[in-house]
Amino acid sequence: MFKNERSILPLILIFALALRLYGITFEVPHPDDYITVQGAMHFGPSSVPLRGYGLSSLYVWPGFSLVLIQIVLFTAYFLVGWLVGIFPDMETFRTLYLTDPSSFYLIGRFMSVFFAIGTIWILYGLARRLYNHRVGLLASLFLSVSFIHSFHSQFIRPDIPATFFTVLSILCCLLILEKKELKYYLYAGIVTGLAMATKFTSGILILVILVAHLMAEMDLLSSKKERVVGTSFMLLLPIMIGTLLIVGSILTSIMDVPSLIARPFFPEGRIDKPTMAFLNLLRNIGLILGILLILAGLLQRVSLTFRYFSLNMVWNKNLLLALFVTILSFILLDPLFFLDFKEQMKVFIYTPMFFGQNEAFAGSGGLGVIGNFLWYVKGSLSWGAGLHIEIMAVMGLFITLYRRKREDIIIIIFPIVYFVVICFGHLKWERYAIHLMPFQAIYAACFLDTLMGKIGHKRLSLKSENAILVLISIAVIIVPVYNILRYDYLLTQKDTRVMSKEWVEKNIPSGSKIGQDEYTGDIPDKLFRITKKYSLGDESFEYYVRNGFQYLIVSDTQYERFFAEPEKFPQIVLFYKTLFQKGELVMEFIPRNDLWPKPENRFKKYHIHISPTIKIYKIANS
Repeated sequence: MFKNERSILPLILIFALALRLYGITFEVPHPDDYITVQGAMHFGPSSVPLRGYGLSSLYVWPGFSLVLIQIVLFTAYFLVGWLVGIFPDMETFRTLYLTDPSSFYLIGRFMSVFFAIGTIWILYGLARRLYNHRVGLLASLFLSVSFIHSFHSQFIRPDIPATFFTVLSILCCLLILEKKELKYYLYAGIVTGLAMATKFTSGILILVILVAHLMAEMDLLSSKKERVVGTSFMLLLPIMIGTLLIVGSILTSIMDVPSLIARPFFPEGRIDKPTMAFLNLLRNIGLILGILLILAGLLQRVSLTFRYFSLNMVWNKNLLLALFVTILSFILLDPLFFLDFKEQMKVFIYTPMFFGQNEAFAGSGGLGVIGNFLWYVKGSLSWGAGLHIEIMAVMGLFITLYRRKREDIIIIIFPIVYFVVICFGHLKWERYAIHLMPFQAIYAACFLDTLMGKIGHKRLSLKSENAILVLISIAVIIVPVYNILRYDYLLTQKDTRVMSKEWVEKNIPSGSKIGQDEYTGDIPDKLFRITKKYSLGDESFEYYVRNGFQYLIVSDTQYERFFAEPEKFPQIVLFYKTLFQKGELVMEFIPRNDLWPKPENRFKKYHIHISPTIKIYKIANS
């Protein structure tokens, strides 16, 4: 045990903060940064009009809780500026955002860093309650140097805040297990609703609440109690609901119910393949759930223990309030889900996580369950925290499973279920692993603490044991820290998109017709005739020649993702290959090769969008 534990944690937090603040003022925002910033400025007092993808991503993440938080932050920004005379009125504030939004993005990045540091702090408290102070300190240190956690802390995306709420919710679930008090049920419900309003996959936390409640009240759940509602009705209820679900599933197969459902969503009333697949999934879920409910109803009639168990579960005040508060906080913090339910359902139907194809997710297609599993194990979970930490985490997980303590179940359920979900997904992103980083850190810390306890308890003094532990920790974190610093240094350099913009303004004649990929910088449309698309490959090369385009600007962040899945996007791949063959390369901007990660891996492996390789082609008279 460390003697000065209280002074060590602040040092770790300061260290983590320094790693995340270095380079945070980088010039070009992440392409997703504008989504919640724009949402906050649109729904806030300045009422800025929507642009680009509008609110579409808020139906996917959802991330609306971040919009609400930034409304508060931007309102405070305006009030402080108004008090000191910077913003005499709201129109001045609005004009600043429309002409130079850099300060707004910086506020959003600080918000993400706050959530990142908060996660590290709460992780210490969680690991300390589960094990001891030393495990808490080691876990917080390992998460501090997680490369994937660090560089995503500098973006305004939902992954870091959702991870914060996830760890906080699990801490509340642990307190449910330990203290069985109503207030911890309510805390867990509120935080889980917050997590779900930030990212839908956080809904897995409801399962953790249920398990924590089961373990906390196991003795009471099997006892007989007096109830307000008749027992006979409660025994009949699951059979009734199950029968309705089964009958409804069968009717949707016999009758043309999908077309009836499709009419409110599609003007022509015709249903396409992704929608049909989604509705078939719902039908199958209903069928399976109906069968399970009927079996549960029948089992209640033959087993008194199961009968009392299920009845006590249904009428447990604490659990019902926790679930109610979860739903309520989700509704309050993600109103778009219900206010525009039709659009929300469309997103669920068409999101490539489950069905269909979308250019925005090219290069991120899933590899099947086993392929995705290996991709995360060899990729995000390895370089995301460091290979040594990943290996120690695997050993620590086995130790946790071997201990078979009920408290350990709380930190096992979420990461295992979540990992299974993302392995079954039709997409793979390195950022999906961010939710797993705190648990990886706890498992690694548990292993190292157990190892030192085995070899040092009888043979070494406490001072020697701690000295060896410090040396091992330094050896483990040195590579991740080095990678973070190199990446942060890359952020301090001039972005290739800025270089490209400056070169175009100086070297291309004013009024030229230019086509741009995404990730190629913001060239002023007052000087040039700009057509900017997510990918120029949605049209053929001949189209641009025929329509008088003189220059096409492309980014490897775009064409490399399509080259990774040529069978899905053959026409887009053909466009880029034709452009490279027939176009005249007049300028190319390549990021520094001595910085990590290497350009050839920057998107393929790490999905990093900073300083992409940008190529400018002249195509007139090609």
